[in-house]
Amino acid sequence: MTQTSSLPPPPELVVVTIVTRLGETYRFPDMTREAIERAIDEDWSLTGSLTLTNISHACLVIPIRIIDSVLINGEKKWSGL
Repeated sequence: MTQTSSLPPPPELVVVTIVTRLGETYRFPDMTREAIERAIDEDWSLTGSLTLTNISHACLVIPIRIIDSVLINGEKKWSGL
């Protein structure tokens, strides 16, 4: 007898790269595309920082004022002002 799983398929995992205005690079793996795109679309000015949480529940908090760009799997999705 074959047992079928009722679990949903695993989410597409991406690597988020944040480049600061000083040229530092932060790579944050195992994010879902939906989570990072939702974080980028939210009004960051309310908190003044970008907060990312990956599927392992690791958290990265970075002030918006130092972010130059945000990339998803190497593709630029957001640039600072």
